[in-house]
Amino acid sequence: MSSVSFANLGITFTRRALGGYESGANAIVLEKSAIPCIDVGGLLLGFVNQYTYLWSDAGSGWCIDGSYWRPDVANTGGFKAVGSYGRRGGNPTGNKFVVVLKDADSSGALAAPVDYAPIWKDQGTASNNDGAFWVPVPPAGYVALGAVAQTGYGKPSLDEVVCVREDRTTDAAIGSGIWIYGGIAETFRSY
Repeated sequence: MSSVSFANLGITFTRRALGGYESGANAIVLEKSAIPCIDVGGLLLGFVNQYTYLWSDAGSGWCIDGSYWRPDVANTGGFKAVGSYGRRGGNPTGNKFVVVLKDADSSGALAAPVDYAPIWKDQGTASNNDGAFWVPVPPAGYVALGAVAQTGYGKPSLDEVVCVREDRTTDAAIGSGIWIYGGIAETFRSY
């Protein structure tokens, strides 16, 4: 399978981040949430540090190890992830937090993706496990802020992540690389 270019999909989630909003409610709140969070104009930004393993390049022999994890939102009272958590190396320690989101005022700031488009799969890498990466295809007026790693090659569930309404985002720089695979036919980079 050849990689699907994000530009070809018309999705620029690697350049988007949550926008800042002036509000008297911009403070850590607990009464609205099962987890510590910040209210940013009706959009709750929560923080989790528990994960479920999805895929790693273990066994591939590649010089930089990468692993990918699903943020555990089961007991958060309705928070959703924007993508998978990727890191160099193996198991994340308890002090690695990721942001999860919840629409506190039902303003429509968040929406499920309408589909997923394949980015890359590990076929031919000699990894110990099968895995694939997918980009959420957002509904019109929304953007995807992350990619989804998946155990195996099947599409993720549409309720796995949320997309954010475009007017609630802003341009952002891409962070440092997490993992790279440089195969004979293709190169895949994860940020």
